[in-house]
This record gives sequence, C-alpha cells and structure tokens, in this order.
Amino acid sequence: MNRFFLHSLLFACLLFPGCRNAAKSQAAAAKSPVITVQTETPAASQDPGFELYIPNSISPNSETNDVWFVTYKGPPADVFQVSLFNRWGEKIYVSSDINFRWNGEDKSGVAQAMGTYMYMLEIQPHGLEKKQYSGYVTLIR
Repeated sequence: MNRFFLHSLLFACLLFPGCRNAAKSQAAAAKSPVITVQTETPAASQDPGFELYIPNSISPNSETNDVWFVTYKGPPADVFQVSLFNRWGEKIYVSSDINFRWNGEDKSGVAQAMGTYMYMLEIQPHGLEKKQYSGYVTLIR
C-alpha cells in the first residue's frame, strides 16, 4: 500500500529551493484550496512504522487526566525509556516500562509542583531504527 505522509518539512522545502531534506518534490494548487503533492521519495522513508501519541498535560487531581502515559501502536519495542526532568534539569522520573504511568510524583514519591517538565523518550521497535523524542508536559494541580 502506498501511503504518503505530508509534513511541514516537505512544504518548507517547497518554499526554500536550497532545502536538501525533500527529494524532487512538486506541488500544484488548482482553483480550490486543495494542494496536490508528488514526490519521488518513497512513503516508507517518511513512515516510522509505528504510531506514538505523547500528551502534553497531566492533572493528578482530576478524574480523567490523572496520569501521564504514552500510547504506542506497533511491533514490540526492544528498547524503551522515558525520563522526566524538572525546570532545573534534575531527572525526577525514569521508566523502561512501555506501560508506565506518571502520576506527578518524583522517583521517591514526592508530589511535584505545578509547572512544565521536559521529557526525553527513546524507543526502538523490533526490526526498526531507534528513535528519540523530546518535549514538554504541563503538570496542572
């Protein structure tokens, strides 16, 4: 099955001719707001082979959003690790369990203050290359 994933990187490369990240791309707009994109880069090079959903907030005091976790769909992961850091760069939480649940406490069980925390996530699904993700999660109390 040929699936094409359109990313802002592709469109940015269309706007800047010197971009080296998109191989031979073309775009054309008709009279409608629909844009047709053709590329010689195979879809497999853009599809990581798995789906990962990383939410950006947690509210331990709520009934519906009381833990932070990642939703993963794909082959079994040979490598998985998630780490959370506070605003001073201290590692407050780490897990190698893909089914982890962070409840807003540090590794010693102390409730963390409301604020923004950085996460770093590393995953390698079986037979695929290792990927690293980082971002922020907001803790709301």
